[in-house]
Amino acid sequence: MKLPIVIHTDEDYDRAQQRVKELNAMPDSGEKDRELQALAEAMLAFELRRDEAGDIAQPRPGPEPLVGEVHDRQERDHGRRRQAGRGDGG
Repeated sequence: MKLPIVIHTDEDYDRAQQRVKELNAMPDSGEKDRELQALAEAMLAFELRRDEAGDIAQPRPGPEPLVGEVHDRQERDHGRRRQAGRGDGG
Protein backbone atom coordinates (compact mmCIF):
# COMPACT_ATOMS: atom_id res chain seq x y z
CA MET A 1 0.00 0.00 0.00
CA LYS A 2 1.32 3.44 -0.91
CA LEU A 3 1.38 6.32 1.55
CA PRO A 4 -1.04 9.23 1.02
CA ILE A 5 0.29 12.37 -0.61
CA VAL A 6 0.63 15.30 1.78
CA ILE A 7 1.84 18.77 0.84
CA HIS A 8 3.34 20.87 3.64
CA THR A 9 5.35 23.58 1.86
CA ASP A 10 5.36 25.66 -1.30
CA GLU A 11 8.25 23.49 -2.51
CA ASP A 12 6.12 20.36 -2.03
CA TYR A 13 3.35 22.07 -3.99
CA ASP A 14 5.76 22.91 -6.82
CA ARG A 15 6.95 19.28 -6.92
CA ALA A 16 3.32 18.12 -7.03
CA GLN A 17 2.65 20.42 -9.99
CA GLN A 18 5.69 19.00 -11.76
CA ARG A 19 4.50 15.46 -11.09
CA VAL A 20 1.07 16.31 -12.55
CA LYS A 21 2.81 17.47 -15.74
CA GLU A 22 4.81 14.23 -15.85
CA LEU A 23 1.72 12.09 -15.32
CA ASN A 24 -0.25 13.94 -17.98
CA ALA A 25 2.49 13.10 -20.48
CA MET A 26 2.15 9.37 -19.70
CA PRO A 27 -0.35 6.98 -21.28
CA ASP A 28 -3.65 6.58 -19.43
CA SER A 29 -3.84 3.90 -16.75
CA GLY A 30 -5.63 3.21 -13.52
CA GLU A 31 -2.47 3.89 -11.53
CA LYS A 32 -2.05 7.26 -13.28
CA ASP A 33 -5.66 8.21 -12.52
CA ARG A 34 -5.28 7.27 -8.85
CA GLU A 35 -2.09 9.28 -8.48
CA LEU A 36 -3.59 12.30 -10.26
CA GLN A 37 -6.62 12.11 -7.96
CA ALA A 38 -4.40 11.89 -4.87
CA LEU A 39 -2.29 14.82 -6.07
CA ALA A 40 -5.40 16.90 -6.79
CA GLU A 41 -6.77 16.25 -3.29
CA ALA A 42 -3.44 17.03 -1.61
CA MET A 43 -2.98 20.21 -3.64
CA LEU A 44 -6.50 21.39 -2.84
CA ALA A 45 -6.02 20.69 0.87
CA PHE A 46 -2.78 22.70 0.84
CA GLU A 47 -4.44 25.60 -0.99
CA LEU A 48 -7.32 25.66 1.49
CA ARG A 49 -4.93 25.62 4.48
CA ARG A 50 -2.85 28.39 2.93
CA ASP A 51 -5.95 30.50 2.20
CA GLU A 52 -7.27 29.95 5.71
CA ALA A 53 -3.93 30.97 7.19
CA GLY A 54 -4.01 34.12 5.06
CA ASP A 55 -7.49 34.95 6.33
CA ILE A 56 -6.33 34.57 9.92
CA ALA A 57 -3.21 36.65 9.33
CA GLN A 58 -5.24 39.45 7.74
CA PRO A 59 -8.52 39.68 9.63
CA ARG A 60 -11.41 41.27 7.86
CA PRO A 61 -12.42 44.70 9.15
CA GLY A 62 -15.43 44.83 11.41
CA PRO A 63 -18.65 46.51 10.37
CA GLU A 64 -18.69 50.30 10.47
CA PRO A 65 -21.42 50.62 13.16
CA LEU A 66 -19.12 48.88 15.63
CA VAL A 67 -16.68 51.80 15.47
CA GLY A 68 -19.48 54.21 16.35
CA GLU A 69 -20.69 51.98 19.16
CA VAL A 70 -17.22 51.93 20.70
CA HIS A 71 -16.99 55.71 20.47
CA ASP A 72 -20.45 56.09 22.05
CA ARG A 73 -19.45 53.77 24.90
CA GLN A 74 -16.26 55.76 25.49
CA GLU A 75 -18.24 59.01 25.60
CA ARG A 76 -20.72 57.46 28.05
CA ASP A 77 -17.90 56.21 30.29
CA HIS A 78 -16.24 59.62 30.19
CA GLY A 79 -19.50 61.24 31.30
CA ARG A 80 -19.84 58.78 34.19
CA ARG A 81 -16.31 59.52 35.37
CA ARG A 82 -17.03 63.25 35.37
CA GLN A 83 -20.27 62.70 37.31
CA ALA A 84 -18.40 60.58 39.84
CA GLY A 85 -16.03 63.51 40.43
CA ARG A 86 -13.04 61.96 38.76
CA GLY A 87 -12.91 64.48 35.93
CA ASP A 88 -10.78 63.88 32.87
CA GLY A 89 -7.95 62.24 34.81
CA GLY A 90 -9.87 59.02 35.39
